[in-house]
Amino acid sequence: MPKITKSDKIDVLNYVININVPDGKRRSYTNLSKAKITDIDKLLEKNGVNDANFNEYVLQMRNKYREENLIKEENNKIVLEKYKMEDEDLLSQFNSVPDAIKLLCEKKRQYEYYCIELKATKNHIKHAEKMFNETKRSNLDTITWRDGDAELCVGGINIVVSQLGTGRWRHPFGGIHRQRTTKEIIEDYNKGLIPVLFKIKTKVKKNRSKKV
Repeated sequence: MPKITKSDKIDVLNYVININVPDGKRRSYTNLSKAKITDIDKLLEKNGVNDANFNEYVLQMRNKYREENLIKEENNKIVLEKYKMEDEDLLSQFNSVPDAIKLLCEKKRQYEYYCIELKATKNHIKHAEKMFNETKRSNLDTITWRDGDAELCVGGINIVVSQLGTGRWRHPFGGIHRQRTTKEIIEDYNKGLIPVLFKIKTKVKKNRSKKV
């Protein structure tokens, strides 16, 4: 029989005190990791767990967690399938509009990303200058910019304040057809609010034959 660890006892204790407890009302003891094993044993005994039935509760706990994980996996599959169906629908809508509307969606997305990057850059400059002003001690201290990063020289010590990325999260179905503004543009186009009165011009190289 494997040795029962303190961590095992804490897991079982947290399990038994939440048996038949509704979701959202789970209970827990604090600082159990710092408690003595004898104190944990007393809490287990208080909740009906002893040496004779400890392994039985371990088995119940593992079966419960296994069932919960299976339910989560099934729910994740349902959500993923929902996203796939929604993605196919949005892509179909995007592909059905004229190229001029697609170009408008792309330009709008580029503009929004530009605004995000601009805001992040301004915040970085503000943060770096604030840090420099708080640490500056003499006229010899300097702040310079190189490749978007601030280089502070304060009291002969160099400090590089790197610009953090905007951290835009890419959803697996995060194409242009899923952008909020794309949906709005397509909705307005379908309502007749965006008349397409222009064509996208493409240059065609003409073949000119030389006379002999």
